[in-house]
Amino acid sequence: MGIEDNFLKSLYTQHNPKRYSDVSALFELNYHKILKLIPTLKEVTNNRIIRHDSMQDLHLLVEERTPYTGTFILTHILGEVNRPDIKFKIFFDAKLLEVLSVCNETTLNSSHPYAMI
Repeated sequence: MGIEDNFLKSLYTQHNPKRYSDVSALFELNYHKILKLIPTLKEVTNNRIIRHDSMQDLHLLVEERTPYTGTFILTHILGEVNRPDIKFKIFFDAKLLEVLSVCNETTLNSSHPYAMI
């Protein structure tokens, strides 16, 4: 397990209140991960579709965009259902990304590897 995985697992499994530094580190990690996935995200102002020959299309929906921030939804559109439907706000100037919701605003994937059962 890598350093990132250990950090994420500790956030999910610790019962103590999270510190500001923990949340900030998570937001910074999210920022770097999304830019690996979508390197041109800073320039995106309209909805986009990422196509792959053997996989479902990945839709990037722009909900709000300003020069320094953006609110986006990243999803696979599967008929009438959008999954995983991840909504996030990115702060380009601070290099932080906050996940606002995952799947219908309140549902956490119960099979997530760090979810407590």
